[in-house]
Amino acid sequence: MNLSQLIPGNIKNGVTIDGVTSNLIGSPTPSVGDAAVVASVGYTVQYTSDFKKIKEIICNFSGRVRITFDLYGSGTGKGYEHVYGQIYINGVPKGIIRDNNSSSGTFYSEDFDINNGDRVQLYARGRTNPDTWATSDVLAICFASNPLGTVVQI
Repeated sequence: MNLSQLIPGNIKNGVTIDGVTSNLIGSPTPSVGDAAVVASVGYTVQYTSDFKKIKEIICNFSGRVRITFDLYGSGTGKGYEHVYGQIYINGVPKGIIRDNNSSSGTFYSEDFDINNGDRVQLYARGRTNPDTWATSDVLAICFASNPLGTVVQI
């Protein structure tokens, strides 16, 4: 097991692991900010003109957070870039429908109240043109600061 990233702030209070003693008191309470803490990364494409889930993060915390994602169009043919993306929570649309008419990635962000166990999801769709692909590389949950010191990628 690699313990090189083990720091006191990541260990439950009252626990010592491999000689490192905790200083974490309870779970961190998130507050809105731009420091990414958890991110679903990797190239994901939606080929249809219907909204479909393309990324998801299951939350193990409660609080108000900033959710950010990138969105861009790809494909072939005239007007192929026009794509749409929207944040859903537990399968229910909650965010603003974002509209990008470019093959360049644009980041969008919005603040939400999250409960432990919630599923934060990115749904996307292309235009009615079957050659339009709604593409995303990142869906991230951001706090005012990152208590982990590194982004957890899923």
